[in-house]
Amino acid sequence: MARVAGRAGARPRGDRVAVSGLVAVRTLLGRLRAEWSLAATVAGVALVTAFVFAAAPRLLNAVSRDGLRYAVTNAAVYQRNLVMAQGERLPASAGSDPLAAVDAAGASLQASLPTALRSVIARRTYVVDAVRYTFPQASSGGAPTRHVTFRYQSGVTSHIKLVAGRMPAPTTATVMPTTAPRTPVPIIEVAMSQATAQTLGLTLNQPVVLEPDFQDNLIGRGNVPNQVAVDVVGYIQILDPNADYWYADSSLQTPSVYDDGNTTEIYGTGLFAPQAYADVLKDTNPAMVEYSWRFYVAPSRFTAEGFGPLQNDVKRLDATYGSAFTTGPTDLTATTGLGDIFSQYAGQRRLTESILSLAVIGLLAVALAVIGLVGAFVAERRREAYALVRGRGGSTAQVLGAQAAEAALLGIPAVLLGYLAALLAVHAEPTIWSPGLALGIALATVVLTVGATLPYARRGLQALERDEVRRDRFSPRRAAFEVFVVALAAAGIYLLRRRGLAGDSATAQAGGFDPYLAAVPILLGLAVGLVTLRLYVLPIRLLAWWAATRRDLVLFLGLRRVSRQSLVTSVPLLVLLLAVAISVFSSVMLHTIDVGQVETSWQLVGAPFRVDAYAGATLDPTLDLSKVPGVTATASALNETAVIAASGSLPGGLVTLFAVQTSAYEKVTAGSPVDPHFSGALLAAPTGPGVGTGSLPIPAIVSSESPLGRPMTVGETFGINLHNQTVTFVVDQVRDSFPALSSVSGPFVVTSLDALHAALPGYATERTNLYVRAPDTAGPALNRAMNAQYAAAILTSRAAEYASVHDSPLIAGAVSGFQIGVAVAALYSVLAVVVALALTGRARARDVAYLRTLGLSPRQVLGLIAAEQAPPVVVALVVGTALGVGIIRLIAPALDFTAFTGPNVPVVVVIDWPTVVLLGVGLVVVVAVAVAATSALTERTSLSGVLRMGDR
Repeated sequence: MARVAGRAGARPRGDRVAVSGLVAVRTLLGRLRAEWSLAATVAGVALVTAFVFAAAPRLLNAVSRDGLRYAVTNAAVYQRNLVMAQGERLPASAGSDPLAAVDAAGASLQASLPTALRSVIARRTYVVDAVRYTFPQASSGGAPTRHVTFRYQSGVTSHIKLVAGRMPAPTTATVMPTTAPRTPVPIIEVAMSQATAQTLGLTLNQPVVLEPDFQDNLIGRGNVPNQVAVDVVGYIQILDPNADYWYADSSLQTPSVYDDGNTTEIYGTGLFAPQAYADVLKDTNPAMVEYSWRFYVAPSRFTAEGFGPLQNDVKRLDATYGSAFTTGPTDLTATTGLGDIFSQYAGQRRLTESILSLAVIGLLAVALAVIGLVGAFVAERRREAYALVRGRGGSTAQVLGAQAAEAALLGIPAVLLGYLAALLAVHAEPTIWSPGLALGIALATVVLTVGATLPYARRGLQALERDEVRRDRFSPRRAAFEVFVVALAAAGIYLLRRRGLAGDSATAQAGGFDPYLAAVPILLGLAVGLVTLRLYVLPIRLLAWWAATRRDLVLFLGLRRVSRQSLVTSVPLLVLLLAVAISVFSSVMLHTIDVGQVETSWQLVGAPFRVDAYAGATLDPTLDLSKVPGVTATASALNETAVIAASGSLPGGLVTLFAVQTSAYEKVTAGSPVDPHFSGALLAAPTGPGVGTGSLPIPAIVSSESPLGRPMTVGETFGINLHNQTVTFVVDQVRDSFPALSSVSGPFVVTSLDALHAALPGYATERTNLYVRAPDTAGPALNRAMNAQYAAAILTSRAAEYASVHDSPLIAGAVSGFQIGVAVAALYSVLAVVVALALTGRARARDVAYLRTLGLSPRQVLGLIAAEQAPPVVVALVVGTALGVGIIRLIAPALDFTAFTGPNVPVVVVIDWPTVVLLGVGLVVVVAVAVAATSALTERTSLSGVLRMGDR
């Protein structure tokens, strides 16, 4: 009965479990409060690691978003926007806006666009181009053929100003032609730029009868319009020719002149009044009118998350209207360069992710190793507690369970705080990688801490109480693992060099990166580190044997301690080695990219500034920029494709002929990376009668790649056909490349422009490029000078070319990633040094205490600690530096540096030794400070407390 009553009065099992849990938590919290330094160390490392690796994916997302917007913003206006065009005859609307039907058609087209594409369009304009007309051809022939297009563009009045006359208006006036048939011809009033009117031979208020241009595809069978007369009633000036509104179309500003050597064609555009649209339709009937609707995108609406659907919409649009070049005038066409922009951006983003993955995976490995070191440090400090628990009958499972609970209690809140800090610090679109990596860091903290406790939990109670230094025996499993890592790294290097960083896996094809190939550098580092751990003890033992012959014991004792370290206490060497390797690798990548960007910008431009004629045209002979403030030298050049022939043989093929004013170009490029270093023969090129003939050939530099089927040799003569004349040259030098021709593929010939003009007197003013030496800030002044001279040309700045690559968010993000990698690797190096000293602190304190009783001085204590720390630091510096340089040398063929430096110019790996040395010095300083601090703390330790440690 008493037994029944006792059982009835017992506490329920659920209550007992709850009470036991509360007691366990209270005990755990009490232990953490008593050992707050240990708790702070574990939580701090977990927090920092979680912050770094939770912020990294968000930072990449932000960089990707900014990179997409940058790519769109900096693309040409006709590339980033969309034009839809169609030839038809939309009726004039009644009321104040005769072109309302045209605007409504544009709104309808915009509404029909795919959702993702429509969401990025901010505004639209339209352009109305009537059928092209031509001036009656003179009977004598030889005169240029002149053409006029009647145009209206929505919103044009706010982008132009009237400089003479008046704006056009509707008119019913007619003019009587001087030739048959003598029937009244309707007049269309227009406004033109003064340059266009002068080139076409038109003057104010002097109507000229025009004929339809039958080369215009708006004129089909049976719809030939009648004659019209053009009357220029006002001169206009474009306010900002570079504004997006003009869509890089200079038709209203300057006429287009095309000269193929046989005929000259001049094309001009006149602006008609919007109220005259009905008259234009009637006067050009029945020809078609071309309507172009321009849809302007807003870069701020582009997001990394919406990139995929937007790219698919653009691909479908291109596929639907892909036959734009073969359609008739009445078919709807769509033209945009967004597809090419997206393709280049996607490739750049993939390369950025791939390159950064090398550093991120390496840092992750180092971070996990540091967490493991901290776990080992915690286990070492808990040795007495483990011995007490084991002595009172505690099992291995209980020891490990308590440690897992403690690690979870410390790690999970710290990781959560790190993740929240990453969310606040990096404003970007969400990504699953951030919480995933944070969760992984939390699990790693628990697993690695428990793993570091396992050897202590399984060790015999007697060995645990003696606090002995246990040397690890040979482990077949460890040996097999190390051999596996080495084999994996070797196979990865082979695949990486053969297939490239992205590889050809399904992930790579989908636009990501191959994780295995991205992990190859850290696998190689881990393999080298494991081999180093195996081998470096041997020379240390030899040094210890040598030190034993010396009178003093400090060096011997320090080296002996290093040679007897266990695997756990040797891990700091591996962490330091990997951290140094990652720092060196990142610094080499940074320096290579920076040098490559500067070199590429010079190679692509060929001078501080370059002025280029539009494709198929030449520069205005009167263009002169030498008087612009800041300009110190200019050099003209001619760049065109020509046919080359060896002396006495059939034509050998096409070459790029680059004729430049050699002496002037030397002055433009003096002291720059593109200084051509012309020979005396090229600088003093021949002039006068007979230049360019067999008796007086023009010296030239030829490429090692020859279209003749064989290499050309110095002293060999060859001919080039120019303007139906053969000019003879002689090979002065053979080069693999030439500045300013880096973007040219195929063979080239470089010669003197002055000599070429002497050989072709009829084309003595022909040039396609103008190279200018001026400060980087002279760009606006050069643009103003070109606009003032009505020069239809393109100005390219070396500084702007460099900035376009250097400031690109994806490229700048990769550079920032490597900079952060260096900083984080340095941080983990410091942690590794501190933890390494703390990990062996108990045994060191015991040895130093014994030695202090024998008269060991404070200076000798410092020397003992320094002798203990010097070997792993030196090995880590030497092997880590060699490893960092070796990794980038090994994988350089798999890295596409041109994606970060600019196209077409190969980039070689450049090692910044001063930075590498600075990194090494920094690590030595950190170790020296840590050694000094440890020595000071050791000196303050109570001898009685240390010497009684084993008796408690």
